[in-house]
Amino acid sequence: MSDEKNSGNTFNINAVPSCIDEPVKAVLNPGANQIGTLFGDLLAMATSKIHFSAEKMRLQQAHDLEEFKKSLSDKLNAKPAECLVEPRMQVVGPAVENAKFCMDEPQIRKMFQNLLANSADIRYQSQVHPSFSAMIAQMSPLDAENLELFKGGRTLPIARYKYTLENDGERAAFTNCFLKNPKMIHATDIDLQATSLSSLERQGLIEIRYDCWLLDEKLYDVFIKNELRDILESELLQMKACEAKINDRKVQSLDFDKGIVRLTPLGKTFVSVCFDI
Repeated sequence: MSDEKNSGNTFNINAVPSCIDEPVKAVLNPGANQIGTLFGDLLAMATSKIHFSAEKMRLQQAHDLEEFKKSLSDKLNAKPAECLVEPRMQVVGPAVENAKFCMDEPQIRKMFQNLLANSADIRYQSQVHPSFSAMIAQMSPLDAENLELFKGGRTLPIARYKYTLENDGERAAFTNCFLKNPKMIHATDIDLQATSLSSLERQGLIEIRYDCWLLDEKLYDVFIKNELRDILESELLQMKACEAKINDRKVQSLDFDKGIVRLTPLGKTFVSVCFDI
């Protein structure tokens, strides 16, 4: 075996528990079918821990598992044979364990499939980080949908609404208004979008900045008129009518700060590994 195999970058076959010893040994000289069999064995062990009370749910789980294995096998078979290598257990072990909870979410399931398939591809193996599995497990389908918008390294506009006050003061009205997802444009959707982007930022996959903005000012026109702004304008009128004061200063108008949102270096690597490019 090469020096790389002994460097700690891959798992020690002698340290693998006996319950998965044989499936793991099968990939010492891996091919697509052999690697697919390993993932199938690990998935079977992981999902066997779940016991559903309803037969319908058990059947659905079995169906979803087979679909997962079939799609994963297709991805492996589509790769050049010379690019297939032994996957690292530090990556695939947690991935198959976490994947069992996400079989009914197509976007999340697909990300796990890409992570597993690319963990066995020498072209991607150095980019596959052990934390990726936990990141996917913490994502909602909306998070995955939003993250995919940044494929290709796109930098997208974002806005932060604020109320201006007397004496040049200001107060936050709404932070992280993101309108680039065409499925999420209503006021209640925009609130969910802000939560989604905050979660992606917390994971270190995107960065949100308001100290710079895109040069094309037309990209920010969407923040001038939308459902959320209408609601904030209505609230402004109510505050004025009641002569509401913030720190003894009256609210004067509604404005917004321009910003940008883009992938971090970690986010770029994550997207290249876990999404279809």
